[in-house]
Amino acid sequence: MTTFEKISDKQREYYLYQSRQNALREQKTIQISLEENKRAVIAAEKRTRQAEENIKASEQKIRQLQEMLKKKGLDPDS
Repeated sequence: MTTFEKISDKQREYYLYQSRQNALREQKTIQISLEENKRAVIAAEKRTRQAEENIKASEQKIRQLQEMLKKKGLDPDS
């Protein structure tokens, strides 16, 4: 094997190594991004559930107040 071939092989090995390293870094970046997005979705779903519970509680309170008004002889719908 000539010196030129040895250098060429070493260079090819180096580029292959760099390519693998780049692929690993890209994969890690994608994985981190997916995990961050998953956490964001979970947090958004939690906020949505809380908002829905608040709406239900508010609607229940409104119904209770309307009933109280009706018992006092006041019709909130008129």
